Amino acid sequence: VCAYVRGFPFSENVIAIQVAGMQTDEWLAFRNATGSFDYSLPAQNAYAEWLKNKYKKEVNAYLPTSEELWEARHGSKIVNEEKYRNAVDYIRFFNEGFALTIKEICALVKEETKGERLVGVFYGYFGQLACEYAHNGIDMLIHDENIDFFASPFAYISCRQTAEDWIYHSVMDSCTRAGKLWFLEADVRTCHTKALYETNPELMEGPRTVKHFENATWFGPKTEEETLWVLLRSFAKVLCTGHVFWWFDMWGQWYNSPTIMQFMKRCLQLYKRAYGGKKSNDLAVIMDTEASYGLSEAYYNELSKEQLVELGFVGAPYDMYHTQDEAFAKENCKALLYLAPSNLEGRGNFLVGKNTEGVRKEGKFTAQEVAACLKNAGGHIYSEGNLIYANNQFVCVTAEKEGEVALTMPKACKLRGFLDGKIYEGKEFTFTFAYNQSELFEVIE
Repeated sequence: VCAYVRGFPFSENVIAIQVAGMQTDEWLAFRNATGSFDYSLPAQNAYAEWLKNKYKKEVNAYLPTSEELWEARHGSKIVNEEKYRNAVDYIRFFNEGFALTIKEICALVKEETKGERLVGVFYGYFGQLACEYAHNGIDMLIHDENIDFFASPFAYISCRQTAEDWIYHSVMDSCTRAGKLWFLEADVRTCHTKALYETNPELMEGPRTVKHFENATWFGPKTEEETLWVLLRSFAKVLCTGHVFWWFDMWGQWYNSPTIMQFMKRCLQLYKRAYGGKKSNDLAVIMDTEASYGLSEAYYNELSKEQLVELGFVGAPYDMYHTQDEAFAKENCKALLYLAPSNLEGRGNFLVGKNTEGVRKEGKFTAQEVAACLKNAGGHIYSEGNLIYANNQFVCVTAEKEGEVALTMPKACKLRGFLDGKIYEGKEFTFTFAYNQSELFEVIE
């Protein structure tokens, strides 16, 4: 592949290579691929060797059936790992296999390109997806010298039709600490997005059915004003968290509007000028790649994905770290929320603030519970109940409901609105917003 790319006149303009695999090139496994598992002879031999290495002895290995795996992952909330040991082992083996495959291919690409190209992969979505999707091996890749970036889309929460946060999937800040970029696919639907079965009817075959593309996920807001709000919150999320992204027009014409193109031009100008603002978030989320192996898919989904969505209404930004960075998070943040930690007796989530006793909860914590803990620990709440992105240079607020939106800054300052261009001065502000309306404010003094 590298030789093929080098053969084109534009090869010098290629700065990065994405190592792709499985469905949608995002290394999504199991039912998201062929709907079946790998029962080939190489898979059987590899699993037997993996078991031997784990248990330090020969093991009478067999690949669990689809029925066994389904029962293990969809039974009681906490998996009986003794009863379903083979199923749990096999899923863990599969995750490690994906990660090792990615490591090997990325090393080959680095070698083939003589280290002159960035190399990365769409992988690590374990905050949203349980372990059967095989994205739990990211802890094996975070510090790999041959991987320069990870990538993912924004999550498709509630088909992106609400004021909920389009959550990040993974341990973004651990990757940043390890010197890796996280590349966001901003495939934001707009009022100009038409159904694929209208624009490209010839593609309606196999899994691409009209019914599939009637899902609300594939459609954007009704008006251009609302479109600018969702584009702005996507841009602001990346700007405030210090990541990188690209606007992804999947099948054309989504952004074909003078208003949208002018908006994107302004975003680019601001991004070039202000990228790299410092974060000092008071809240950290601690994520455990071991967590979902011992939990049913539904229970893990509640403790991780649904908890992350709920955090969008705390009114304060947060960092996302792997357990390997727990000590760093404790030192630098005022409150920590652990998502389904594998070493927590009784399982569930765990919330603790500085100088306060931690609390375990079998389900997700409410935004109000997290906000109360954060405030008790001396953390700052910008706008309780609304979606907030912020760093030392910017704050973006999205209204969870129509009406007055209160915004409290850490100290008195001047703010300049990105969309309205107005200057606001003070510490406490009140705006009147429509539902799902967003505004990005730059701190200018």
